[in-house]
This record gives sequence, structure tokens and C-alpha cells, in this order.
Amino acid sequence: MKTGIHRHDEPQLPEPEARIKKTVKVLYKALARGNKEVAARLLASDLEWWYHGPPGCQHMMRTLTGKSKHTEFKFKPRSIASVGDLVIVEGWEGLAAYWVHVWILKDGIITQFREYFNTAITVLGESEVGNKKLWQSEPLEGSNCSLPDLMPKKPNPSPIPKAKPKTDEISAAADESSADLLDDDVRVRRLAEDENDKSLDVGPNGRPLFTSTASLSQLTRKDTCTYMKFSMEDLNAVLPEGLPLGMVKEFEESKRSALLVRQNFLDLRDNFRRIVDPPLQSSDGKGPKVRKQIVLDGPVSCGKSIALAMLVHWARDEDHGLSADEEVVISSNPVDIFFFSKLFGFFSLLPSSSSIFCTLPVKMMILVEGKDFLKYNESRLQQLPCQVFDPIPLGEGVGVGWMKGVDSMAMPQGSTLYDLVQTGLTYTHAAVGVVVRLRKELSLVKDIPVLIAIDQYNNWFTFSEYEEPVTVRSCRPIHARELATVKAFRSMMHKDMMVGAFSHSTAVGKLRKDLPDVPVDARINFPRYSLDEAASVCHYYLRQRLVRREAFSEESWKKIYFLSHGNGAEMRWLAPFMR
Repeated sequence: MKTGIHRHDEPQLPEPEARIKKTVKVLYKALARGNKEVAARLLASDLEWWYHGPPGCQHMMRTLTGKSKHTEFKFKPRSIASVGDLVIVEGWEGLAAYWVHVWILKDGIITQFREYFNTAITVLGESEVGNKKLWQSEPLEGSNCSLPDLMPKKPNPSPIPKAKPKTDEISAAADESSADLLDDDVRVRRLAEDENDKSLDVGPNGRPLFTSTASLSQLTRKDTCTYMKFSMEDLNAVLPEGLPLGMVKEFEESKRSALLVRQNFLDLRDNFRRIVDPPLQSSDGKGPKVRKQIVLDGPVSCGKSIALAMLVHWARDEDHGLSADEEVVISSNPVDIFFFSKLFGFFSLLPSSSSIFCTLPVKMMILVEGKDFLKYNESRLQQLPCQVFDPIPLGEGVGVGWMKGVDSMAMPQGSTLYDLVQTGLTYTHAAVGVVVRLRKELSLVKDIPVLIAIDQYNNWFTFSEYEEPVTVRSCRPIHARELATVKAFRSMMHKDMMVGAFSHSTAVGKLRKDLPDVPVDARINFPRYSLDEAASVCHYYLRQRLVRREAFSEESWKKIYFLSHGNGAEMRWLAPFMR
């Protein structure tokens, strides 16, 4: 059986064999790692596909379309050969699975793909004396394979343009730059070499790309639209509760632990700084309004969770007694901050009734996150005495059920908040009661400022994932306001400092603006990137080799900005597609 490959009518010159083979190798490497983003960059959106083999064995196409996981069928190329503008990849696993993939590329992008399974193929080329065998598959002996021919269509002759001076050098540089984008190992090696070249650390209009300021407390307006470098070791030490997902993705894809300094974060930091240190407030009352309760309100991927984590980092830096310098006054009052990103997050909310109860996996999560909570707050909690000595209600313990004949336990006289949290970790029956009690205790702390920071705050105004049986065949969904920990922490109708990150995107759509238990003026809009911020972001991605230098221009990065509407995650994803 002879088959031809569909081609476009216009003349098409074959690409350099080394380059197209390297592109295909990168594709298989990306698929083996499950890196869908890299694979998507190599494939045309209108990829033409053709299959020959037994029904249901289109393993590669199922992997490319996401119908199968990359671990279901592992492609281990045994040989990779280029014949003209074809790249032929061959592999097998015993006698039962033999495959051949034929790829055709145009301008570095795969435009056509032929998949053969348990099928041997022969590639023939036209010559004056007839068809000439250019390549033939070599399946293992004993395998039962049919043998179709693959006849490359001879391209129409076209004049070869004269090369301009240094064309080969430019092409080689472009190939090298493309390899950096596609291969993580190569990119990491290139970035390590770039560290010695400080001329690359240039942002928009020749401004420095990175700030030289040593801490979040010392940042000023002059540092906005620059990047601040962090140590992962320090971040994990200061934020043992865990880093926001957006921050982790930014670090992973940019290959550097650095964050953009935004004016919105500085305004948030200075708001709580004025509360902690009243002399910083304007004496004439004309300064910005100070809010003790703030809801960071904004669309998805605008940086709310990252700003919240940076606020926690700043407050804990303040606690180490940073002194003042010439440009900014640092508060001398320590800030006792409790970051409830997971401990009191959506997945650790427990139903509340006459007796507190929960499902065992949820309570186990409280125990795990509670240990992380103590990593940073241990010394401070040991200094704060318990002021409420009412019995703590008991619920169901992890793996041990209910306690017989006991429904509450009391804290001994002289206990500290550290002892209270340890009680919840040691006696799982008391875990939920301890969480609720801790909120009451924090509201009674007067000697030092206390700031409660809550991520995913919007989840506390929707229905939870829990249900309550009503009849044998029906269940009632439980709203978050019915859960014990939500009832303890959700309200902002108090005098304590509290900040929560609230996203427009929820399981039930946008929520109303007038939220229960939240002051009317508590919402602060946290926008996506501005045009100036986007300029710095794109220059940073250029510095981190997410963008090919020859493709970077003001016009190209502005297209990325307007296409993504300033969405940080989308800008990071679109940056490598600059042309």
C-alpha cells in the first residue's frame, strides 16, 4: 500500500535536518515529563494527523489531545532519523508494541504527523531509475507487521535566495535561543552563565530590573516595577504554612525566586504600618484612610494571594526589630501575625452543631497544617497566656471515634496559646474546638498587635463541599456559614486587624458586593498588571529566557499584555510565543 503526504501548494524548502531532529527530540522529552506547555509550543494549532494500525492504538494522538495521561503509554524512541523534511521516530516494547511516528515541520513548528502502530514502513524516493529506498523500519523478528510504503512528494523547484551577510550566525543564534525555551536543562545552564553578565539586568527605559533594597520593610515608591530577589530557604522559613500556588508557578517557570514590587502591595503594607505605629499617620488627617479590616478584591491571577504572602513576610520581618533608615521609618512595634492560608482554609472547615464533628480526612488536614502553623508562631504563642478557660467541646477523633462519657475538656490554669494549639494536635477530639477557641483568645490579646491573614476568603461565603443526609435518598448541601471554624473566623465586624484575599471566581459565580459580617468600606480593589508593570514583567521574562531576544519588541510585549488583559498567569504562558 502506497500513501502520499498531503502538502501545501506553495514551494517549501526543507529545514536544516539537525534543527528539526532536535525539535522532535524536545517533544518526546516534554511528553515523557508530562510538560504539556512545552509540547503545545511545538505543535501547530491545525496539526494534520493520519493513522495506520489496529483500532484503538492511536496512543500518541491520544496523548497529544489529553485523552490519555503521559504515563499510560511511554514512548521510548529507539532511533530518530531525518529524511528530507521528514523526521522518523521508531520504537518498540517487546513483540506486542511496535510504533513509527513521521513528523513534518515548517518554520520550527510541527504541522503534519503520521502515526503507525504494529506497522512497518518503507520510505521511498524518486530517482531516474525508479523508486529508491531511503529508510526502512526494523521491527523485531517475530513481530507481525504490514509493510506500507511512504512516498515523499517531490517539492516544486524554486530558486534559493542569496544569503545575506552573517545569516548563518543569526540562524544559529535563533536555534540556540529556541533550544533555551524548549529544553529546561539547557535554559537553566544558560541562565547560570548569564548571572555574570549584569548588562542583562535592564528593565524598561534602561531602569534597573532588580531592586537593591534588602527587605520588604525598606521598599519605597522608587522600587515599584522592579523585581525583588528572595531565597527559597528564607521564604520557607518565614512562611512555613506554604507558598501560594501563583508564587510557586512563577518561580518554577521563570527559574528564579523573584517577585515584582507593586504599588498596591506597598499601599497595603503602609496601611497596617500606620495602625501599628500611629505616629506614622498624618497629623492633619488628610492622609490615606486607615483600615483595620481589608478584603483584597480582584479577578483571578491578579496577585492577591502573592500580596497576602508578602504582607505576612513583611510583618514577620518587623517582628525581628528592624531599625529605621534615612528613607523610611520602620515600626519599632512587633506585629504578631497569624497566616491562615490552609489551617483555616476551605478544606479544613468543619460542620457545627450541638456537638462539633467532622470527617476524618478533614481533621487530619488540620493536624498536618497545625504543625506547620507552629513552626513560625511557637515562640510568640508561648508568650501569650490563655484568657478563656471554658471547657473545650470534643468531637470525633481521627481513627478512634468518639470518646466515651466525655464531651469536653478544660485547659489547666497558667496555660499559654502554645499549650492550647498543642492540645488540639495531641488530642484529635479537641482539634475543632481548639481552632474556635484560638480565635477568641486572639481577640483578647492587647499587648502586641495581631494581624489575621486569610487566603481564599471568598470560599467562606458559598456552599461547602459537605452534605447532610435528610432522607435515605437525599442530602442537603451545607453552607460555609454553618461550619464551626468559618463562624469563628469569617466576621470582620470587630476591632482586630484582619485581611482576606477574595477572588471574583467561585463555584457559584460572582458574589454580591454587600457581604454579611464585612464592613461596607473593607473592600479594596486589587487590579491586574498595569501597562508599566507589564513592561517590567516582559523585560524580566526576556532576562529569564522565556522570550527569544530577537523576537522581543515593545509592539510584541504590548500585544501579549492586551491579549491577556494583564492576567499574570496568561502573560507568563503567552510570553514564549512572541514572534
